Amino acid sequence: MGSQMYAVVVSYGRGRQYRSVTEADIEAARRAQEVYDQNVDSWLVEGFLPGQEYPTSTSDPRPWQYGMTHWYKMFSPRQALVLATCVKHLRQLKYEIRSRVGRDRADAIITYLSLVLDKCADYNSQMTRWEATRLKIANTFDRHDFAFKPSHGEFDGARQLLPWAIEQVVDAYKGIARLFPSEWKIPGDSETDGAPRQVFLEERSPVADHIRITQGNAADLTSVPDGSVHLICTDPPYYDNVMYGELSDFFYVWQRLVLDDIYPDWFRDELVPKAEEAVANPARFVREGQRRSRELARRDYEAKMQAAFREAYRVLHPRGVFTLMFTHKSVEAWDALASALIEAGFEITASWPVHTESDKSLHQAKKNAVRSTVLLVCRKREETDGEGVWFDDILAELRETARAKALEFHEQGMRGVDLMIAAFGPALQVVSRRWPVRNSDGSLLRPEQALDEVRREVTSLRLRQLLKGRDSRFDPETQFVVLAWDQYQAVEFPYDEARKLALSVGVDVESLKRDRALLQSRQDAVRLLTPAERRRIREQVLDPAAETFSSTIDAIHTAVFVHQQEGPLALDRFVRRTGVLSDPAFLLAVETLLHVIPQTKATEAHFDPLYAMAQSALQAHVNLPQRHMFEEEEGLTTDDEEAGVL
Repeated sequence: MGSQMYAVVVSYGRGRQYRSVTEADIEAARRAQEVYDQNVDSWLVEGFLPGQEYPTSTSDPRPWQYGMTHWYKMFSPRQALVLATCVKHLRQLKYEIRSRVGRDRADAIITYLSLVLDKCADYNSQMTRWEATRLKIANTFDRHDFAFKPSHGEFDGARQLLPWAIEQVVDAYKGIARLFPSEWKIPGDSETDGAPRQVFLEERSPVADHIRITQGNAADLTSVPDGSVHLICTDPPYYDNVMYGELSDFFYVWQRLVLDDIYPDWFRDELVPKAEEAVANPARFVREGQRRSRELARRDYEAKMQAAFREAYRVLHPRGVFTLMFTHKSVEAWDALASALIEAGFEITASWPVHTESDKSLHQAKKNAVRSTVLLVCRKREETDGEGVWFDDILAELRETARAKALEFHEQGMRGVDLMIAAFGPALQVVSRRWPVRNSDGSLLRPEQALDEVRREVTSLRLRQLLKGRDSRFDPETQFVVLAWDQYQAVEFPYDEARKLALSVGVDVESLKRDRALLQSRQDAVRLLTPAERRRIREQVLDPAAETFSSTIDAIHTAVFVHQQEGPLALDRFVRRTGVLSDPAFLLAVETLLHVIPQTKATEAHFDPLYAMAQSALQAHVNLPQRHMFEEEEGLTTDDEEAGVL
């Protein structure tokens, strides 16, 4: 696609300033382009650039769509020049390092330098962006995908990038070194007598003697004896939220250029091996068709998680504790995880939701993750006679538990989908404690059936809370829109979640799409439509000449459309003719929507027209929120990046 330099950011001490692009800047970029064009073919042959193709079968095809067909094409010519130079000299340095410190220690140093190389790539690609609010470059993976950036930030690769990346890795190494008793000198530590410092407090040093670190598949712990572990703590893969292996390819291809002779078994493949990875990735089953591939991906994830949990069950002491954390909006994900956990023989004995994610993190924005992590505490379930209980027998306890916990968590400040997910853990406690639980036909209960009951209880409770005790009932379609905004805080959310929410309020999601034009499908997600979009798709649904409307949300959207198209006078005539000002449900729904729709760049097309309509005609009747507009959500980083070129 090419690019054009837009601005230069210059560091002055701890400050930053922008300046215009000069002819010298453009000439420097042109010269870098020439060097790149002259050398790129030889660099690929010599192994200074990663020449592997970006996979064609992947969950994220965007790099292909934007011409990034190979890994080295994810970098501008000048960025690729910087990285190729780093690889070239690092490979030359390997021999000098080995001659000075010996093979084993040299290999460790080279490994850390490969992490420096990865840091450089992560912060200097065509997918890095300039954080204007913090005056820093955000790394390639400020969110968990290969999101294309129409404008990218370029780190000063000639002077600042490599020293900064080295400093970052050295600082991390110091932190690791301080965890263990050692006579080694830590780089950068000041000494008065030249003698090595003891970097670990003496009374703590025995702890390190008992630490053993191993790497392997969690489904195969053959080196660990049965019942020997008192605590297992795990943060399992989050279903389909993060494709760890696919993202790791970005780093793997650069490390392979430097480390393939040191770790030949690790870098035998062109890209990261992904067959044993426990994620729900439909791209691995794409030949089976889209609907079938999703089901196969779910089964694959559940089977791999169950194999890991069974090994955990085997090695756990009879009185041991197994804790795991999970963060996902989808009931489908919770169903797969809970099924694997319960079938492996565990009982959930406690659960706590903990606020762990930044509200503005791009890792969370428009993703299936939530801001809270649910910690599940599990123990080995006591053996039963195998008959179990009927689902109908525990339904009352399940509903009461969901209501009580939702109220408790709401008082603690939880809102939206976090409130819903927080109630999942206590509900699963009820199911796992009484397992096996059977349906009326004798089949085993799927956890998602219990979680659907939780959803119905919490949505009903939440709607009553939103109405603040005021006596008004919303029709099902209006309930759906209000609760969708309240729970997901986003224009777009997963289709399956929309389907389950629709069922909980008594409507069909396909009807909301096809007949009512409230939603639009986008792959495996749905998007809430604006009044103008609904009018274009179904004119009869939003008819400004109508006297009555089939739902309150239709009346609200028609009023918004009239105000947008014809202005305040037409809106005044509309509200007088239809009498909506005397309808408590209309006024209450407008007020509620204005308080549950988040005021962000992503939602301004929904919030702004509604606010303008209410301000024009209803401000004497509804409680308008304070109006403000956040900037687009920014990813948060902990690194102190230096300035570069935008």
